Amino acid sequence: MNSGREFGHSAPWVEPRCRNCGNAVPKKLRTYWFGCSDVTDGFSISERMQKPADKQDAQRFVDGTVVAVRYWGELPDRYVRSASVWDGKSYSDEFFCCNACTTEFAYSCAKSGAATQAYTGTMARRYAEEAEKNDPQK
Repeated sequence: MNSGREFGHSAPWVEPRCRNCGNAVPKKLRTYWFGCSDVTDGFSISERMQKPADKQDAQRFVDGTVVAVRYWGELPDRYVRSASVWDGKSYSDEFFCCNACTTEFAYSCAKSGAATQAYTGTMARRYAEEAEKNDPQK
């Protein structure tokens, strides 16, 4: 998927907007965990034993821009447990902010008569088959 920067014209790039509601398309974030080595999901980077004190400190240990952090513990022992990091170019989708907008846009298109080539071809075959069945010359 492209980063949302290519729109086929020479206008300056702006962050992608939802084609349905106009809201910003969310940034694609990756979670970095700190102070542990047991996080093993496919979306996170684990085995970071560092315990950064705050967002600025966490920034030193990641590739990308830290956009949010979650803390663990109480002061004075509190540290950043996880950091949500953006690579500076990736978005969660090219056209929509969420699945609800994707669905709403699809229904709007269908209600206005828009259809894919696959649908149009299928319907043309069905009409032809029905016409052939009802042909009195057979």
